[in-house]
Amino acid sequence: MDIQSKFKIIERFDAYYSGINNKGAFILAINTLIISGVLIGFSDLSAMITCSERNIFEILVTLIMVLSISSMIITIIAIIPYLKSTGSSVWFFNDVAKKSLVGFKALMQELSAEGLNSDLDEQIHYLASGLRLKHLRVKVALILNIIQMLLLLVLTYLLVF
Repeated sequence: MDIQSKFKIIERFDAYYSGINNKGAFILAINTLIISGVLIGFSDLSAMITCSERNIFEILVTLIMVLSISSMIITIIAIIPYLKSTGSSVWFFNDVAKKSLVGFKALMQELSAEGLNSDLDEQIHYLASGLRLKHLRVKVALILNIIQMLLLLVLTYLLVF
């Protein structure tokens, strides 16, 4: 595969990274809104509940808060930059930054076209691995949010009826 095609793959992965990080920001915003709403409205909502429903109300609110905080933690872990590499890449910013300028220039002079191409192949693989991990974590966070929304529906039903 030619080097331009490999760069197109990396560009696609970069777009996917941007997308998953935007989803993470959305999840964090939604959970912040829910936690804030529960904390601000808890005493008013609690006053609306009869004694027989109070235990159910408190369990629902606790579950919603635990799910929201758990989703936020998983999301924050998911959007942490993926920094895995061989440690000697000339393509990966973290590897380049760890080298001295003199060491980096020497490495660039010594690297053959085949070595440069092989390094790019490794970077594509590392980007794909990191992206897969981020997507799996965000998927778990979204599942927690779906459960949380169902519990919010039950809580709304409890408050309205």
